[in-house]
Amino acid sequence: MKKNFFLCFLLLFMSLKVVFASVGSSELNSMKGLQVLSISYEGDSLPENIDTRISRTIGTSFSPFLVKNILLWHHENEGDSFLRISARKISRGVELKVFYKKKQKIEKISFMGNRDISANALETLIDFKEGFDYEPKLTEIAVQKLIAYYGKQGYFATDIKANFDERKKELLFTIFEGDPTYLDSLEISPIETIELPALKARYERDIREIFGLRVGDKIQRDKVLDGLKNIKDWLRDHDFLISKDPALEYKVDASGKVGLVIRIDYGNRIRFGFRGNNLFSYRELMNFVSELKEVTSGAEYLNSVKRRIEEEYEKIGYVNINVSTLVRDDANRGIRYVSVIIEENEKVRMKSLRIDGIYSFSKEEIEKVFNNSASRIVQRGFYQEEGVQLASELVVEYLQSKGFLSARLEFIKADFNEERTEVNVSILFNEGIQSRIKSITIDGNKNLSEQEILSFLKVKLDEPFNIFEFENGLIQIKEKYGEIGYLNAQIANEGSDSIVKYSRDNSNVDLLVEVDEGPQFYCRRNHS
Repeated sequence: MKKNFFLCFLLLFMSLKVVFASVGSSELNSMKGLQVLSISYEGDSLPENIDTRISRTIGTSFSPFLVKNILLWHHENEGDSFLRISARKISRGVELKVFYKKKQKIEKISFMGNRDISANALETLIDFKEGFDYEPKLTEIAVQKLIAYYGKQGYFATDIKANFDERKKELLFTIFEGDPTYLDSLEISPIETIELPALKARYERDIREIFGLRVGDKIQRDKVLDGLKNIKDWLRDHDFLISKDPALEYKVDASGKVGLVIRIDYGNRIRFGFRGNNLFSYRELMNFVSELKEVTSGAEYLNSVKRRIEEEYEKIGYVNINVSTLVRDDANRGIRYVSVIIEENEKVRMKSLRIDGIYSFSKEEIEKVFNNSASRIVQRGFYQEEGVQLASELVVEYLQSKGFLSARLEFIKADFNEERTEVNVSILFNEGIQSRIKSITIDGNKNLSEQEILSFLKVKLDEPFNIFEFENGLIQIKEKYGEIGYLNAQIANEGSDSIVKYSRDNSNVDLLVEVDEGPQFYCRRNHS
């Protein structure tokens, strides 16, 4: 019983990996070619058609594929039964072991011994219902779910057995609930960073209260997890900004009493002040800072804070942002006061924009595409790294839509002047080779004309291939078939290499669209 208790407790707070052992492929291959000398049977009597197929293997050379074919045949033709075939090497050949079980319907599901939890609550945890086939594996899974549920309610010593009565067609779960497990002790790490005894005692008392469980309470998993979340929120609200998430440990003594240990790495309490911030409010800056947590040390935390604030300023074009910090410690109250000093400075103007590597379009056309894709800050002539990057990536998409499917962005270079008031931006692309449509084949379409399908795909011979419009056209074709009653219509070769074939140098494309219309569905009116 004690062993089961420990296992249940571990399952409550840990994930359990299960590994299934089986005969390896190398062992099966070592039997290949040996003669099948005997067959042993377990379970119900085999139907004649299956028995005949298995009996024919006597005296033949063993092959894993032979067994596989028998199992596949059974799966396709005998869905109301379970068949397992295994092989083992004997003195001069191979023995097959056959287990066969006729599936039976579950006509009734019952629970016995559930004193504190209703049958209705337990039924919702089971993945099958009355009228389903009896499956031993699914029943085992149901037992584990029921045990885990009892564990969540504080019943760690619960044991459950399942038995299927083939005569009554009844599946009975017998439950030995045992007694609920109560909290025997609760330890929480002391706060070492606060020197004032009264404040330290008050905070430690508050943490115990916010956890919610007290000695003598029933241990329930959901309440434990809620308590840990409450502690985490309390730490943030009380300026323990670099504390790590509370870690839960358990201890069980020889008599089976359970205690919980909550370990907390508090770190310093940190309070922030900001100077020089005109573009972001105190609340906005604090929101950026609150996203940072669980770093290794106070010094690293402050560096992370500076980087986070710099990132937000750079997003709105202030690339000359300068952030520094001043720190003052109050050991009595365990508070580290951090003053964040922000020099916003001015935005940087883009003096010039140079785009190279694109030869099939005019400079004016590409610059227009770039500017239309850029952020508002870049459009107004200010440098923003993120905005320039995004616009460059959209230029690549534009090139690909014009048939330059291998187009790519090589690099973006920003050259600032000495005062960092202006910048020259250089962008290099590689447009690659333009892919043109060499041939188009539409097959299997009977109820949509080839012209209609081509209009959806937006493709014409010897024109640049736009893969984005082509893929969107495939979706529209299926939707159109659905509108005229072909609800199961599919593009049979969608996702395969045959639908779009490129020449070796990617200059030509052959398109093959294989339509599988399926049956047409009708809506018939019932007449009363």
